[in-house]
Amino acid sequence: MKNRSSKQKNITTILFIVLIIVLLIGFLLFPRKYYYLDGGTVGYRGFMFIYSVENRNRLVYVDGNDYYERGNVISVFGIEIYSDATIDFEAPALKPHTSEAEEVNEKIDEVFETYVAFSLGTSTTICK
Repeated sequence: MKNRSSKQKNITTILFIVLIIVLLIGFLLFPRKYYYLDGGTVGYRGFMFIYSVENRNRLVYVDGNDYYERGNVISVFGIEIYSDATIDFEAPALKPHTSEAEEVNEKIDEVFETYVAFSLGTSTTICK
């Protein structure tokens, strides 16, 4: 009778370990997608931030001018292991707004006053 209970314990521990491994693989294979509000950076992060991959496309402020930083960055446990992100110093700085651009911006603001957009995951819902 003792042999049977020890076999049952071994089977339950093996099943428990297999279940833990399957859950960890599931969390690592299906990352969460993050949209950053810095100009277009998209990030993917695994369970509990074990790893992260960022496709950077953002504005950075250097020496009084705005430049674009573009590239990919891969981190594991918060330590950057790969980065090909570069700052494009040859790109022109942002130009000041013209009166024509301001008129267009005012029209866009009027449209957004009548419609409110809510972002829900990967889909966008527009409500009147």
